[in-house]
Amino acid sequence: MGLKHPFAADLPVFIVDDDSSVRDALSLLLKIEGFVPRGFGDGLSFLEVVQDNVPACVVMDINLPGRTGLELLEDIFKLRFPPPVIVITGQADIAMAVALRPRLLLMDEPTSGVAAAEKMAIVETLVRVLREAGVTAVFVEHDMEVVGRFADRVAVWGQGKIAALGTPSRILNDPEVQRTVIGIAPNGGAHAAA
Repeated sequence: MGLKHPFAADLPVFIVDDDSSVRDALSLLLKIEGFVPRGFGDGLSFLEVVQDNVPACVVMDINLPGRTGLELLEDIFKLRFPPPVIVITGQADIAMAVALRPRLLLMDEPTSGVAAAEKMAIVETLVRVLREAGVTAVFVEHDMEVVGRFADRVAVWGQGKIAALGTPSRILNDPEVQRTVIGIAPNGGAHAAA
């Protein structure tokens, strides 16, 4: 935390979001990490600036007044825009995310709220579509059955660092991971909640 990232020393991070509280919060976090943020409340003001000023990356909401985030993505795609674009939204779904043609898709608990009986079929379809599209996917998932069945590699986080990294079989069978992360006691039973 607080380290200056060399690739961003002279290039700003553009934040495009009509919610000023989101822009302010992201700006604060980026400043703390040594980045130089620049906020835009709408897509048109962003487009005016981005044609002459290339940022290190763009963090963009999908739901914007005027030109939507999807329209802006098409606009900058036509410009052969080299920096990465990180799309944020609280109202998206996986189909929209895949339709954006990302190279990397980050998903936070994509199966939350899905009925247990439908979960595996949905994830199986998602994984197939992502592989066919050549999309690398990173997802946060707390359902170990989903992790074990669909993940190629598993990273376990603890205290802000990677605590374990490897194949699902190796990680899910690691006694330390079972004890500290999954909550299985050494005798095979679940830990009691503290």
